[in-house]
Amino acid sequence: MMERVRRGLGCHSFWSRRLYKKLVKSAFPRSLQASEPDGSALEALTVHALTNPKMLPKIVLYLEKIVSKKFARREQQQLQCAVKILLTLIQTCHLELRRFSENVVRVTKFLLRQVELPELYPLGCEVFIKFASYQDGANLSLVLSPFIDDIVRLSHDSQTRPDLRLSIREAGLKAMAVVVRLLDLSLAEHFAKLMPAILVNMNVPSSLDGEGIDRRVKEAASRLFRQVCQCLRPALSQFILKPFFSYLDGTNAWSQGNDVNCFAVESLKLLMASMEPQHNYLLFLEMSRRVEGCNRARADLVVTLCIVRAIAAMAGLVQGTPGPSFYKIFTSILSLFSYQLEMAKKNRELTGNSRPKTSLSPVDKMKLLEQAFRQAAEANASSVRDAGGVLRILDECQTCFERMGGAFSGSPQHLDAMQQLIERAAAVT
Repeated sequence: MMERVRRGLGCHSFWSRRLYKKLVKSAFPRSLQASEPDGSALEALTVHALTNPKMLPKIVLYLEKIVSKKFARREQQQLQCAVKILLTLIQTCHLELRRFSENVVRVTKFLLRQVELPELYPLGCEVFIKFASYQDGANLSLVLSPFIDDIVRLSHDSQTRPDLRLSIREAGLKAMAVVVRLLDLSLAEHFAKLMPAILVNMNVPSSLDGEGIDRRVKEAASRLFRQVCQCLRPALSQFILKPFFSYLDGTNAWSQGNDVNCFAVESLKLLMASMEPQHNYLLFLEMSRRVEGCNRARADLVVTLCIVRAIAAMAGLVQGTPGPSFYKIFTSILSLFSYQLEMAKKNRELTGNSRPKTSLSPVDKMKLLEQAFRQAAEANASSVRDAGGVLRILDECQTCFERMGGAFSGSPQHLDAMQQLIERAAAVT
């Protein structure tokens, strides 16, 4: 009797092993051009997997082998079908995900790292997003970190076909958003990689229809940028702000300083609007250091103009009562103006007249700085709040130059009067 039972169990085990392969095969459509799995067969497969969770590793391993075969044969539609079957298994059997997570990781890496069929990259990102969404906190960093380089690479994709390139970038940004949301503080060491990828896509030229995928890529990058900025706090400031400013410096984004709405100014405004108000001082301190760096005889005027314009624009986004770090920015701007005055005095002493022989005198530079400051302040006047004297500072800064008017020539009396007005404005801070 026992022998008969053992034979029966063995027979059941044999057919169980054969059944999962049959169910997986039946989930694929007969047509090689179809990319959607058969609905009823897929449902039967998921029921079998749920009722026999121990079979899940074998089911997904078999599916993994099918993916390899379909890829070798370049059966792209069948590949998409296999990936959709895997996505369904991940979602339906997520409580048993630990049983087949290694198989999913291998398939995801294969899809993201192969180079023959770039059209599969968005599918790889989709598997990654689904897989990452069901990971628990204990394994997050260990499981997700190996994919960060792949996701960043896709966000920088440079396919020659614009539609394919932007589609891959959009998928990479969606995957990156999941990484940022799940890892947060654990991402500190990776922000130097993530930030340039985000900014590149925020600044992507609109080569296609403005209502199409290029707009979606920009919007996805902007949302992700705001998400990263919300993570900004003292512990992460150097990991977020350093790569942010390094990108602006490295891509010469400051060179658009003659445009009020240039990328550098707009991204700074978005950064400040997205971060927590209590951490604004971290950005103010960095901007103060940047202004102080402009107090050099060979400082790039275009960069200086853009920084001054960005700071004036940021004034309209201050919430609540600003702290000392915010006023330090305006003190730095006034010091910059004062520095240019000192340079004008030295030039006058050397040349003996009010108009130096150089093509752009310090006085001319100061006029340009004043123009940039006033232009940006007026552009954001509707959103500037009289919080803690911000409006008074802006008014005093502009008064410094309006008092001089068109008669400002760089003569000693004008230079001295301007210096007094600057000191008066600085006293407000």
